[in-house]
Amino acid sequence: MTIGREVLRDEEVSANYRMREVRQRRTGAVTWEVIEAESGRAVVVGLGSRDEAVRVIRGWERLSLRLSGGLEGHRLVH
Repeated sequence: MTIGREVLRDEEVSANYRMREVRQRRTGAVTWEVIEAESGRAVVVGLGSRDEAVRVIRGWERLSLRLSGGLEGHRLVH
């Protein structure tokens, strides 16, 4: 758990990414972040909606499928 924020929801979206809905304790602002499944690192934070986070993940997955061998560190999905 990170000081200053509370995870409200954590979802597995693909073999490569998860996403979380988080609330900042000080301001109460609720945002979404994209998490790399393998490392657990946040790769995009501060997204305004769940739909926006899903679009980011789907875009990266499509890009990985188009590249020969996929994106580095990605598990190829169909």
